[in-house]
Amino acid sequence: MRQVMTAIAVPILAAGLLATGPAASAEEDPTPDRIAELRTQGGREAAIELGEILEEGVSAELRVAALEGLAHLGLRLEATRRAVRHATEADDLAVRVAAWRALGRLGDARDVPGLLEGLRSEEGKIRGAAFTALGTLSGRRLPASPTRCAQWWKATEPRTREALSGALDVLPDALQDPAHAASHRATIAREGWVDPGAVADAAKAWLTSPDHALRAEAFHAIAVLRLGALSEATATARRFADETDEEQAAFAAHALGLREGESSP
Repeated sequence: MRQVMTAIAVPILAAGLLATGPAASAEEDPTPDRIAELRTQGGREAAIELGEILEEGVSAELRVAALEGLAHLGLRLEATRRAVRHATEADDLAVRVAAWRALGRLGDARDVPGLLEGLRSEEGKIRGAAFTALGTLSGRRLPASPTRCAQWWKATEPRTREALSGALDVLPDALQDPAHAASHRATIAREGWVDPGAVADAAKAWLTSPDHALRAEAFHAIAVLRLGALSEATATARRFADETDEEQAAFAAHALGLREGESSP
């Protein structure tokens, strides 16, 4: 009887070990190799995992690597933006510097006050990272003066928001006039960083339009602003693209790190 029970128990135990293998693997501490894999993999899921690594209390070196990975992917996702913003307050200087730099790729208007504050930091590396990030984020060459940068933002923010809102409202009705449409498209691409959430809301609605020209505008906005929150919607909409919007659909898929033929889960 004991031999029979042993014969049954061994395969059950082996099966249990196999079943728990992936879970155990998933709980392993992150490594530089894993972060490098995520950078290469790209896409929304990779960015989310990098954000989770950033908040796991790992070493400063791994946090810097995760921040650099997030900046490399460049996807705008609210969860990862919050993680990066939190990292600007880290104890380690290298982590703070990497976080400020990453905001240049991942941030929006809500991050400008913090960047302006960073320009006045006692740490030269923080000042440099904040200045670089502010220029990257806004797409503008800014004066190397905290006071003048603050004045620039105070004067620019309301005009920028108004221009973006107007372009999002008017573009769908401007598609019959190529020059007019191009002007609004450029405004969205240039000023969309101020409120990527508003752009994402508009683009998500445009993706469901029967008008492929409007869907092309949605794909373009998603691509240039790297709206990671719309990865699933982009993958789904691309399945129905035609010659009018396929080029922009491919542009968006590439920007979001979607694999060829990938659709919504």
